[in-house]
Amino acid sequence: MPGITFPAARADQPVGLLDLLRLLGERGRNSVWLLKNLEVAPSSSADRLHDASDQGLWVPGMELLELAAGYTQVIDGELIAHDSPDDPPWVMLRAVDGTEWDVYSEDESLLSQIAAGVPDARPIPE
Repeated sequence: MPGITFPAARADQPVGLLDLLRLLGERGRNSVWLLKNLEVAPSSSADRLHDASDQGLWVPGMELLELAAGYTQVIDGELIAHDSPDDPPWVMLRAVDGTEWDVYSEDESLLSQIAAGVPDARPIPE
């Protein structure tokens, strides 16, 4: 699957989960998300995110946006968006050691949209 990668930890402005969800726009808010192997820094939403990841629960996009609003640093794990639980995933966000984000999607225009909003984004070699 095509993808882009970029640093999460930047001196001038880090790129967090909330930033990425905002770049995904309405479709991200209207999706349901599966969280896999998620590790997040302690925050007011950390327990809810860990529970959803550990139990394989679907998280509505609006709820994920609210949980991310309290600055949630994702250290490792995957967040996978589906239009509905029966549909295939349309985007996957993968946090790598709290220092990088990888974003995968078959939608090249979506990857271009995200890359335009994130400095230092580059394609992931296939």
